[in-house]
Formats: sequence, C-alpha cells, structure tokens
Amino acid sequence: MVPIGERVSRMFFGLSYIIMIPSVRDIDRNRFMIKTAKECDFKQSHTAKGAFVIMRSDIVPGALFPDYELTDHAAKRRKLSELQGQNPMVLVLSRGGFCPKDRRQAELLVQLHRELEVGYCRLVTISTDNITLTNEYRTGVGAHWPFLSDAGRIVQKDLDIAEYTDPANNPMIPHVIVLEPGLVIYKIYNGYWFFGRPTLEDLRQDLRAVTQKCRPDWDITTGEMKAAWKEGRKELFYPYGKSYAQTLGEQD
Repeated sequence: MVPIGERVSRMFFGLSYIIMIPSVRDIDRNRFMIKTAKECDFKQSHTAKGAFVIMRSDIVPGALFPDYELTDHAAKRRKLSELQGQNPMVLVLSRGGFCPKDRRQAELLVQLHRELEVGYCRLVTISTDNITLTNEYRTGVGAHWPFLSDAGRIVQKDLDIAEYTDPANNPMIPHVIVLEPGLVIYKIYNGYWFFGRPTLEDLRQDLRAVTQKCRPDWDITTGEMKAAWKEGRKELFYPYGKSYAQTLGEQD
C-alpha cells in the first residue's frame, strides 16, 4: 500500500518514472500527472481496470503531431495541415458514432464550434467509423466541421491508442488534442472516461493561451503595434498579408 501524497518510482517499458500518488483533493478527473526521472513532461491515464494507457512516447506537448491524410465525411482526401491552415486547432480522436459518450461530446462541441469560427480556430474529428457511418455521425449530432474516417485504424495503430478493452468495436481510446499552428501539440486530454475530456471552458482557456501565443496582434494597444500599423506592416495584423476573401476560401 502506498501512502497518499508519496513519490513512487516505477519502471514502465524500460523507463523510470516518478509517480505522484495524489490526495483526494488533488485528483483531477482520474488523470495522474507524472514526470520521468529526468523531469521530462509525460502523461499517463488510469483506466477502469487499473491498467496504464500510454500514447506513443513522442506525442507530447511541444512536439509535432503527425500530418495524417484521411478521407472526410464527403469522401474527399484531407490532410490535417491543410485543414488547420495557420490557425489553432482542436483535434478530437473519437470512438465513433456508436458511443453515446462521443455523441454527447460532439453535441457540446457544436456550441463551441460557433465560437471557434469567429475566433479563427479549427475543429476536426477523427473516428474509426467507415465513411458512411462518419457522415451519419456528423449529421446526427448537427456538426458542421470536418469528420475524418480512419476505418483502417492508421491513427489508432500509429499512436498506439487501441482501446483493447473493447475488442468488438476496436476503436481508438478517445483523446482531445489542442494544437498550435504548424500541428504543434499544446495539450493532450485522455478521454477514456468522459470526465477526462476537456469541458468547453477548458478548451476556451487553452485556445486563449494558444491564440495569445501565436497571434502577433493579440494586443494592438502597444506602441510597437501602433507604429507597425502606421508603417504599413500589415503582415503583423490579421489576416497577415492575405485578403479576407482568401481567408473565407480557406474555411471549411
């Protein structure tokens, strides 16, 4: 038995980790935050059966997320980088339309998507449904953002997130990944449990931080930005050298 609040050293896949056993008040939706012995950022999620689920070790905040190319709900091939453009993006890795938790999450995201559109952010869902089911899933929840089909389990296998507790459906373990422009990972949420998934307010706060980081014109009240405007340096101001017509053409 390990006392609450103790630091415990454990070996996983040949690597040494320091796990903090949290007190009840420190537990955040069943997700244990850990660090390696070298204090590198890493993540683990505790499943219902007590097994630890670890995403591919190089998929961490600050790293580049793979630029997967998949077929969308309209049978068109799409790359994540093309869908993102130069904008912050929320990527939802979903079990599929059969899961009531995932449908409920998507219904909530319909509300947030209206904010993302005016906030110049993107939203994409990937599931292991085939194209027909992907289209039905999207239509059924009233979504208007791209849904990508990964019936071949490319993402699931590449990220090592097969939900082995459901061999009948063989879905991905649900995740939500907040991305900075360039597919740079800002934050990862493990959604095996519904309350491990980010709330709409969590995502608003994440996107505020990412937008502040990536938009040079976040604060146009500074003397530097006022001077840049007078000097005609429009590349520092949205839409950063493009016309608004061009940005409309990039929307999905």
